[in-house]
Amino acid sequence: MFAMFMETNFVKLSGFTSMINMHSWMFLASFQKLRDDIILNKEIVTMLHLGARAFDTIPGEVVQTVAHIFRNANIGLQGVYFRLVNSTDKQEDFFDHLNNQRLYATMDKYLEVPKHAFAYWATEKDLQDFSYPKLKERGEISQGLITGSVDLFLKYWFEVNMEKINFHAGDAVDAENSGKKWFPYNKGGEYRKWRGNDDYVVNWENNGFAIKHFVDEKGKLRSRPQGTKHYFEDVITWTKISTSTLSFRHKPTGYISSEAGMTISVQESEKKYILGLCNSKVASHFLEFLSPTMNYELGDIEEIPVCVTLHVVITMVHLVIVSITIIRVTVPSMKQLPIQERL
Repeated sequence: MFAMFMETNFVKLSGFTSMINMHSWMFLASFQKLRDDIILNKEIVTMLHLGARAFDTIPGEVVQTVAHIFRNANIGLQGVYFRLVNSTDKQEDFFDHLNNQRLYATMDKYLEVPKHAFAYWATEKDLQDFSYPKLKERGEISQGLITGSVDLFLKYWFEVNMEKINFHAGDAVDAENSGKKWFPYNKGGEYRKWRGNDDYVVNWENNGFAIKHFVDEKGKLRSRPQGTKHYFEDVITWTKISTSTLSFRHKPTGYISSEAGMTISVQESEKKYILGLCNSKVASHFLEFLSPTMNYELGDIEEIPVCVTLHVVITMVHLVIVSITIIRVTVPSMKQLPIQERL
């Protein structure tokens, strides 16, 4: 609704508008058309980026706000920005920023950022780095299975008969020919890097027949089997929603991924390097520009710049192997956990 109000042309040419909104319009792909209109036809005079906890009556991290003044014309002037997203005392820090922590940007700066996100605090080096090939050019990033009913089709691995679980399906044909009912399900889960979050299995018996034919009372399909060609592949995954630092994990063959546990499919020779890059401070740095929210969508991850140099690759691969080995020893996979048959 606020985006519609921002698009309303009720101000005369070169006039001003001032408002406070959720900051999602600055970054989400769904608002790129709005951002493009602002970049071409308007101008930010000043912006106070407040982030979360700007109002005492709105606790938590969900509501993140920004106050701004637009000029209804683009005359090429620099806007003045105040970044208070990490501030605990926004009023005091604002007055401090007035003296020595202002940021400046013209509207054409945002044309250099993927999705034209309003990353006003990006440096010239950051903008240069965005010119490197993107992650989407190194592999394929996919959404996964939406079952339509978690209660009906998902179980914890220890709730079902272990003899009916196939832990090692190499592909869809192998899964169907096994005659098994349950398969490991990559559902995302809590913050965990490298390996882990192996709690669930999904009913994919007979190539997912029950899920593929799961309809409501009007006959409308409730499930959505997405990215099926990557089911059971050896992939990299991450949890879509996170209130902390984003974490990426390796999933070996045998898993079906969910919509909340999306996947990155890359060549085997690049897999460890890409996993290490995604779990690095470098990737987190760029994601602050691409998605400074609690949702890390497919369109955000695929825009991470990837710079490949030999000495960095060698070092990264070594560190990733060590990290995965440590996790494998300290955090058992579902196949190593004690087994208690329930059904």
